[in-house]
Amino acid sequence: MAGDFHFHLVHVSGTRMIAQGTEGLSRGCLSEGVMKGAYMLSYVPLHLSPLQHQADLLPWIRQWTGQPTLHPLSLTDWYRKGQGFRGGKSDSGHWALQELEDQWYL
Repeated sequence: MAGDFHFHLVHVSGTRMIAQGTEGLSRGCLSEGVMKGAYMLSYVPLHLSPLQHQADLLPWIRQWTGQPTLHPLSLTDWYRKGQGFRGGKSDSGHWALQELEDQWYL
């Protein structure tokens, strides 16, 4: 913690490891995946959100939450809507928080 070190643990499935070449490397196979020049991060798509990576995820979450209108928030939306409030002005003209009602966000 003193060195400002961040550790990220990422699970890579066995089928992805086979395609990437790590699995065969231990057996001396040097002609698969990254060993033949493929880009390592193409096998670990960390640039995709879970909803982009797995198309069936949002409908599944909507089903088990019972919220068919569940809305996934973007990074910008998180700061605006994700806290359950929206800005506004009161009748007196002063800025006041207004609570969002009956809204479910992911």
